[in-house]
Amino acid sequence: MKKRKHKRVVKRLLLKFGVSDTDTVGFTSDVSPVGMFIRTNRGLPPDTCINIALEIPSGEVISLKGFVKRVIKYSSQLGSIMKNGMGIELREYNEAYLKFLKDFYETD
Repeated sequence: MKKRKHKRVVKRLLLKFGVSDTDTVGFTSDVSPVGMFIRTNRGLPPDTCINIALEIPSGEVISLKGFVKRVIKYSSQLGSIMKNGMGIELREYNEAYLKFLKDFYETD
């Protein structure tokens, strides 16, 4: 049984995120039209509203807003082999983000 409604694209993209400023660096491990997983050792508590500045391969930076849905944090010993980070539900995104995803879906 499939749990997800939207296809995810596995893609490592540089981003910055934060509550007020986008001053913490992270990377995506996957993205979809409604969310993403951010790889970071600086996960924020669930339900935190965050701003995201996502750099796509063209060099364009896309501004997004979302809520932390889950946080995964392993010990420092496991953190090097396991995926630390946050699952994000997007609440605000723009046409540039949707076009970026559409282009990936078409080439996948």
